[in-house]
Amino acid sequence: MKTSFSIRGLLVVVAMLSTVLIAVACDSAATGNSPAMAAQTQPSPQTQTSLPVQSSLNYTPPTMIRKADFGSWHYAAQRMGNDNMKPDGGKQINPGDVFAKVGYSYESADGIRNYAAANRSQLQKVVVAGGQAEVWITFHSYLAPDQFRAWVKAHGLSRPWTLMRAINAASNDYITMGIQPDAGEIDPLPPQTLQFSMSSATSHGGVFKGIYFTRSWVDAKELPAFASDPNVYILDLTPSLVRMDLAAHGVQNTNQVDVEVEPNSPMWTMEHVGLDQFK
Repeated sequence: MKTSFSIRGLLVVVAMLSTVLIAVACDSAATGNSPAMAAQTQPSPQTQTSLPVQSSLNYTPPTMIRKADFGSWHYAAQRMGNDNMKPDGGKQINPGDVFAKVGYSYESADGIRNYAAANRSQLQKVVVAGGQAEVWITFHSYLAPDQFRAWVKAHGLSRPWTLMRAINAASNDYITMGIQPDAGEIDPLPPQTLQFSMSSATSHGGVFKGIYFTRSWVDAKELPAFASDPNVYILDLTPSLVRMDLAAHGVQNTNQVDVEVEPNSPMWTMEHVGLDQFK
């Protein structure tokens, strides 16, 4: 696997035994299915490989296939041209694949609250659809590593993509670290990788805060347990809702569509406003 460490535009990639993404930023301001088959299944595992860079002369841009606005959130789905990409925690997107991006108002407390409420209002719809549902979870506050491990075990998550944070109070830098265990690894925070991440953050003056976000696939019938979990603030169901909407509008193989939410978590805004304001 590879480790990416980004500091104000400088990017260094180092070969590692586990996947971890570390970013330092200065704080500022699917099996085919028809419309009647909305149940989700997890996208087939993909092997991450080094891919050639497309020549600008031969580049074919993505084409828009659907846009939709649901008030507190919206999305746009495109079909990839002759390029490719691999989102963190997502699936490999190859030429011809459909992918989608979700957006929402993340810069205000009301926007975040409305987004969280809108997702919870669609809980039963995703449960009834059945199958596998992709969830993006933002916690009320930071979880310590052992607390997160116990939480993952209690909910039966498999290989979640997880984000952790350290903060350098002197420079107001937020150090974000992404980690996902290799196939076959049970620990969602492999000790060697976790230690590397924490040491890297410390070397840049960061004080480790904990885990604030995770994304994974779960059995849809387990979603009510996440909704009632006191640690969970945003139970983001939009990736599943997007796939269901695309299927209803004639898009095939929606279970294989990669859906990315931008930003994956509004924790920066939540911290600025005050975590006690998001109960």
